Amino acid sequence: MISKNHESISELVTLASVRANYAYDQYDKLMGITQYESIILYELLTHPCL
Repeated sequence: MISKNHESISELVTLASVRANYAYDQYDKLMGITQYESIILYELLTHPCL
C-alpha cells in the first residue's frame, strides 16, 4: 500500500515537472529569450545581492 502511494506521488511530481518545464519554454519563446537568459534573470530576481 505504501509503495503504491509512493509511486502515485512520484508520477504526479514528474507530471508537474514536465508541465512546468513546458510553461517555462513557452514563456521564453514569447519573451524572445534563451533558457540561459531566463535562468540568469530568475537568479537576479531571487537574489537581489547579485
